[in-house]
Amino acid sequence: MTAQSTPSERVRTIGSVVRTEVARLTDELRADPSLWDRPSACSEWTVGDVACHMAESNDRFLQIVSAALDGQPVPEFSPQQRAERQAAVKARGRDAVLAQLVERVNAVFDRLENATPEGLARTVTVPAGTLSMAQVASQRLSEVALHSWDIRSAADPRAGLAPATVPLLLDGVLGSVGRLAGRRVPADRALTYYLDLSGEAGGPVTLTLADGQATARRGAPAHADVTLHLPAEAAIRLFWGRLGLERALADGSVRAEGDRAAALLLNEIFRGV
Repeated sequence: MTAQSTPSERVRTIGSVVRTEVARLTDELRADPSLWDRPSACSEWTVGDVACHMAESNDRFLQIVSAALDGQPVPEFSPQQRAERQAAVKARGRDAVLAQLVERVNAVFDRLENATPEGLARTVTVPAGTLSMAQVASQRLSEVALHSWDIRSAADPRAGLAPATVPLLLDGVLGSVGRLAGRRVPADRALTYYLDLSGEAGGPVTLTLADGQATARRGAPAHADVTLHLPAEAAIRLFWGRLGLERALADGSVRAEGDRAAALLLNEIFRGV
């Protein structure tokens, strides 16, 4: 993607990546039924639970997106309703869950990819915040990338994010580190991290912890308490709470210079969900 891409072009690019990733994931789950009941990286959820969540979520977003684009009242779903909907999806069995996941993802992006520029500018309020329809496409990508990794890591502890998702995700994740850190940044600590990101979409990134807040920006800091050398996809997983730094430092997939304790603090701050 180029910086000059229009919202419509970006949505189409995201749609292609999401459709491909979901097709690949569902093919993998159909090929190995033993994965379904394994623990996933999502706390207390099996692989099947994660797949059911993805199927329910995309069905819910199809209703939200369709209502917004058609100028109708946008439905709201309470946490209890979402849990009940997920349980109903799960009760239908593995094959039905996977079929629904593929069908609803395709339907969501059929609507988004065919929306006018004015339609993509319309906003909805969802648990992730108030988003334009174009931003909903990015939110769907984040969910698919995150939960596909949650599932794949059950079979392969060294699994990474799908390469095509990384350039589309990284800058959005950097802009969200404050929200991802929540209130876990120590108010009495001021630390600067230099993240040397390798691979596509990589480059120097400055992460700052100060006054109980976390911020990140492209570019190298003048001074860093800690330098971390890691792939761009691993940085996304770090901020999502899906990268165990102690193990990554031990196996050499991440290298650290400077204050090791400060490096490991990042796992306390970015814990994921």
